[in-house]
Amino acid sequence: MYASVGKDLIFVFESLISKGAVYVFTYFGVSNKCGLYCTSHHFRLFFQKITTILPSFCDAIPLYGIKLVPFRKFMEYSSQHPFLVDVARVITGVEGERRYVKNDKLIDMLVIHIKNDGLKLNITVFGEMVDRIKALVAAGEQQLPVVIFQFARINNFLGM
Repeated sequence: MYASVGKDLIFVFESLISKGAVYVFTYFGVSNKCGLYCTSHHFRLFFQKITTILPSFCDAIPLYGIKLVPFRKFMEYSSQHPFLVDVARVITGVEGERRYVKNDKLIDMLVIHIKNDGLKLNITVFGEMVDRIKALVAAGEQQLPVVIFQFARINNFLGM
């Protein structure tokens, strides 16, 4: 995904970002791809004065990169699809937290909704990701959070 920084903000961010590193961005804008830099992704990020940048300590992203699958293509896959996929969208809803038992252990589960081009996808997250998503939503920000799932497995879970 492409991100841009306006000329008036370059001095704010140039010392915070280095090529090849992975970061967590908050308080950024999202727009349709446009302008001089067309990319294969449908959207681009743009930094604002309030954008914050923190280094990410996830070793998987720099090692494998992120190859976002177009939403319509993703929806064509069956639950038997043998590959893991990467998907990113804005959270449009969250269902109540549930718990289930697996191997005599109680597991937290949360379903989030993401939409694009009139298509809706329910994504089920488990364990510590439940707490992360709940904290993100509880922060009460006015803008909807964008999530990126790397290595998502397509699967039907308990009829969802």
